[in-house]
This record gives sequence, C-alpha cells and structure tokens, in this order.
Amino acid sequence: MSQNHIINHIKKNPAKIYLNDYKPSVLTKKFIKLDEYFRRTEKYTEILSPDGIFNIENEKMYKLKPIDKEIITHSFENFELLLDDSYFEREIVLSQIPYDNISFAYHRFYYSQEPIGKNTFLIFVIEGVYENNNENKINDNKDNKDNKDKYLNFTPTNFYFLMNENFDNILIKKELNVFLSILK
Repeated sequence: MSQNHIINHIKKNPAKIYLNDYKPSVLTKKFIKLDEYFRRTEKYTEILSPDGIFNIENEKMYKLKPIDKEIITHSFENFELLLDDSYFEREIVLSQIPYDNISFAYHRFYYSQEPIGKNTFLIFVIEGVYENNNENKINDNKDNKDNKDKYLNFTPTNFYFLMNENFDNILIKKELNVFLSILK
C-alpha cells in the first residue's frame, strides 16, 4: 500500500501538522510507546537535481511541483503547532533520472489509533534513514507489525501528522492528544 493509498483513506492533499521546536532525534526515545500504534513502513527515494525534485515510490518516478500555502500557528496542549496545507503536485516521469543529481533513501513509519483502512482522522508519520544498512531486516516484513528491529539504527529526520478534517474537529484533537501525550 503506497502513501497515496493510505492517504486516500484521509483525503487527496491532507494538511500536515508540525510541532515547532521539537527535534526529530528525540523520537528515538519514544519508539517503544509509539509502537502500539504502528501500522506500516514505506520506503521511498528522493532525488534533487537542477531539473527539480523527484520522488521514486513503488518503482514509479514522479516530478514534484510544490504548491505552497500559508502556515497557521495554533497552541494546543503546551505545544506550538504549525498547520500546513502545502502539498506537491505529482507528475509521472517516463524518462530517465536526471544525470546531475543527489539521491536519498528514506523510510516512513505510519502510526494511527485506527487500523489503516478504517475511518482514520489523523496519522502520525516519522521519516528517516537507516545507518549501517539495517534496511535489509525490515524489507522481509513490509508491515513490520511484530518486527521490533525496525527501529535498530533508524535515525528520524522529519515527522508530522496528516489530518483529514479541519483542526477544530473534536476527533482530530482527541487523536492528536493521544500522540502528544506520548511525545511529552
């Protein structure tokens, strides 16, 4: 299941919620508590070149065009939240990768209160890289539900929440509160 398929259970371009002044490296201490809500892992490659930003997911390459929106700040449960409706338009690329490029292999971990496919209001996403080539261990079990080694040598580089409703929705705030209590 690709990120788009997971997100389709939310909406086409879900808003992202970021926590201001919260370092991704702190998340490594929270993996044990977060694991109860773990749903799946996804691998993708990001390519930066003078021709633009590209993304490879599920053996397909896309050129990404950023669509920037205004960022709104909210205070909630002693956190400063940044609500971002920005997104990328994706165009399938049928030609080759630009010769002059830099590529990065990333993994995304998805966490939610509801199983993927149910009416999920909020998904917590952690992106990062594996040090010391640990990614071979996680490819054997794509869902990684019972694979505790999935966090071994994993370094978070980014994290955010995907939401399918307006931030004022009580169900969004309820689910967000569960994850924020873990992150405190």
